[in-house]
Parts: sequence; structure tokens; C-alpha cells
Amino acid sequence: MTVTITRDIDKMDQEECKEQQMEHSQNLENGDKILEPKEENETEQNEIDSKNKMSQGEEEEEDKDKEQRMEGIDISDSTNRVLESQEINETERRIIKGDTIGETLYSAKWILKTLISLTNVYENGWNESMEKDLCILWDMSQEKDIVKYLLENDFFKMAEFTLKISQETRLTEIVVGIIGNMCCETEALESLVNTNELATLVLSLISSDDPETVIQVLRVFQAALWDVQKNLDSPWLKKIKECATVGEAITFILKNSLVDDLMIPTIEIIYLISEMELPNDNYLLDVIFDVDQLISALSESMIKIIDQENNPHTNSQLKNIENWYSIIFNTIKKELLKLSDDENNEDYQNMNTVLLKILKPYTMLSNLMLSDDRGLLCIQQCIRMVYFFQKNELIPNLGLIQTIIKIMLNLKSAASTEHEFEDSDHEYFKELHTYSTNYWVEVLKIFNKDQIVKVLQRFDDRDLDAIIELTKTLSKISKESMGGFFQACIEVKAYRT
Repeated sequence: MTVTITRDIDKMDQEECKEQQMEHSQNLENGDKILEPKEENETEQNEIDSKNKMSQGEEEEEDKDKEQRMEGIDISDSTNRVLESQEINETERRIIKGDTIGETLYSAKWILKTLISLTNVYENGWNESMEKDLCILWDMSQEKDIVKYLLENDFFKMAEFTLKISQETRLTEIVVGIIGNMCCETEALESLVNTNELATLVLSLISSDDPETVIQVLRVFQAALWDVQKNLDSPWLKKIKECATVGEAITFILKNSLVDDLMIPTIEIIYLISEMELPNDNYLLDVIFDVDQLISALSESMIKIIDQENNPHTNSQLKNIENWYSIIFNTIKKELLKLSDDENNEDYQNMNTVLLKILKPYTMLSNLMLSDDRGLLCIQQCIRMVYFFQKNELIPNLGLIQTIIKIMLNLKSAASTEHEFEDSDHEYFKELHTYSTNYWVEVLKIFNKDQIVKVLQRFDDRDLDAIIELTKTLSKISKESMGGFFQACIEVKAYRT
């Protein structure tokens, strides 16, 4: 392998030497022609010399102009501009292109020399110069033509050798990172899974102690899952199922990490797995994970991730919330998770806590008003999950119900004409307000008077009056439920006086 690459470089050097020799020969021939004697009288000779000087000056000016054009400088106004392709002749194009790869401007010779350094890392040791070169190659590997070139030069064989001997976490991270970039191309992804030992080795690194390496492994894993999603006959499915450490490693990450760059792809991968149904009514989630342990770790992780009550959620938090919601519903729908509202059921109690932490920022009207579509969808999904629990005779945490009611009041305010929004936003607030009031109707149907008292007693007089006024407008409530609600309100107000 090393010999082959060396010969390629030697061949490039020989071709460059031939080009230089040809140019040198042409220069000599031109020089001989200039030095040929001519029979001219002195006057004519002076005129010719003068013209030659002018011509030479013009040529120098033209050369200077061409040189500046090659640098992308407009001579006319001395301002930078893009070099137009029609301004470059074929000779200049060949010189510029040199040994570049495909449509890129990256040097094949440089890449081959870098790959040789990689194969010699065991003998020469890891150093800062090699790290710099490999990082450059890592960036290059985002290009399709570079991926193809690396495949043609057996990069995966070099990567396998390197990962087996590497004792440098940075080296391992970079090599896996290059593989992750390459796997964005279908050809490379297929080639990797067919390089049996390397594919297994990369997936096993998900148990690495180095978070940066794990992040790169997750990128490869994610690409493999996307391939399985498109085609259940993908060889990646078998490879993933054979990797016994994946489930335990991901559960461990959930329990022990709070780094966004690690948590987002980890939860995304769990979501992708939870979506996959295998033949014979089997589920990949159940094959890879101990589902009870996974859901427990996932909820505990979400409790730590959502660490603020007064500020809107960040984009990364909203992404994790969306995936968490989908994972929980998928596991319940596939009957992989059994819940009860028993106080000892830790999974259910943790889910209530997660829902409460998700919704808490929206109890502040200012946060609600600043929410985009993702934030409002997040509210709707949480209310839907709480409603699902209630329909299945799982009583939610009282604090969670109170939070939804407070948001309902804020939505009414946001949907009113007192606030200025775009028409689409205004309609979305109105729809979400209707959705939240429908939930409140269901609460009134299920809860008895004493339970409603417990819900209402935490609201101040202003909010309590707003709840009463809103409830009066609801037509879907039976007389019995409405009567129980008003009795509860009377008790709450009497207790305060």
C-alpha cells in the first residue's frame, strides 16, 4: 500500500520534470532565434531597437496585467473581483489545476503524502505537524471528489490499521471523524459496512472514554440508521444488531453526560431506533436496549438538560424535547413500556417532572409571546401527553395540571386583539388556546369537587377569577361538572377569607 502511493508521487514528480524540461528547451530555441545576426544599417537598427524596447515594455505591461488578473485584481479600478472563467486560457487553466482532484482545488500529491504519514504513525510517532495535516484532510473529506479519491487509495484499510494501534485519543477522533464525513456519501457508507472489521471497530468505539471520539462515532451510527430506514435489507442492520455494546453505551451516555454536542445526536439516534419496525412485529428498540433502563435514563437526562424555569428553551433543548416526546409515545404505542400512577413508579413520576420543566417557562406571558412555532408545538405535544395519561387512568401531577391552566390563561391573553402579531401567529395562539381549553374540559369531567379544589387553591384571586370567567364560556361541560367546579371555587374563596 505504501509502495503504491510512493510510486504515484514519483510519477507526478517525473511528469513535472518533463514539463519543466520542455519549457526550458522552448526557451533555448526562442533565445537562439533572438541571437541570430541580421544585416541592418545603423539607422534602421536604431529604429528596430526602439520598437523592440516599446514592444518589450508592452509585453512587460501585458505580463504584469495578466499576473494581476490571475490574482483576481481589476486593474481598471484597483478593486477586488472574482476571476471570470473566460479570462483564463487553456494553458493558465492547466497550470492552476495542476494535480488537483476532481472539481476541487485540493492537491492529490499532498493528500497522498499525508496518507503515507498516517501509515507510518506507528514508526514515527504522533506529533503536532501530523495532527495539523490530518485536520486539514478531515475538512477536505466533506467534498464528494475527495471521498472518492480516498476510497480509491484504500483509506479504510489505513483507518483500520490506525484505529487498532492508536493510543492517541486525538488521532482516533480525527480518523473516525474523516470516516463520518465520508459516510455522508452512499458509496463510502456501503464500502464501510463491507469492510467488516472496520465497521465493527468503529461502532465499538461508542464505548470510548473520550467524548469527542464518541461524537464522531455517533455520526457514523446515524448515517447507518438512515440507511436502514430507507432499506431494511441494508447490511448495516445486521451490523448494528451484532454490536452488543451499543445499547449499554448509549444508556451510559444518558446517565453521565450533559454536553449538547453529545446529547443531541444520542437522543436523535434513540428516536431513529424507536421509529423502526422489523419483520414479525419486532422492534429494533427492543433488540438493542433494555427499554425500562433506557426510558429511566432518558427521563433523568432530560430533567438535567432542562435546567431553567424563567427563560425560553434553547434550540438544542427544543430538539431534545421533540425527540424525547416521540420516543416516549413510540415505546408506549409499541407496548414496550408499562406505566402506572403509583408513587413508586419512578418512570411515570420522572415523566411528569420532565413535562413540568418543559412547560414551566411558558407560565410567563413574555416567554410565550416570544415563542416560535417549535416552542408552541412543544406546548401542544406536552398537553397531548398529559391528556393521554388521563385517558388511560393515569392521574398527572397536580402541579403539572396547574401549569397547563396557567398557560391556558396566557394563551387567551396572547390570542386577544390587544397584542400585535402576524396573522399566522395570531391564529396559532388561538388554535393552541382552544386545544388547552379542551384539555381543561376533560379535567373537569374526570375530577371530583375535592380534586378541583386542590387544583385551584394555588392560584391567586386574579387568576382564579380569570379561570371562572373562561370556564363560564365553555359549552362542552355538563351541568354536573359545571356545578362541581363552582362549588370548588366557592370553597377556595371561603377558605381565603
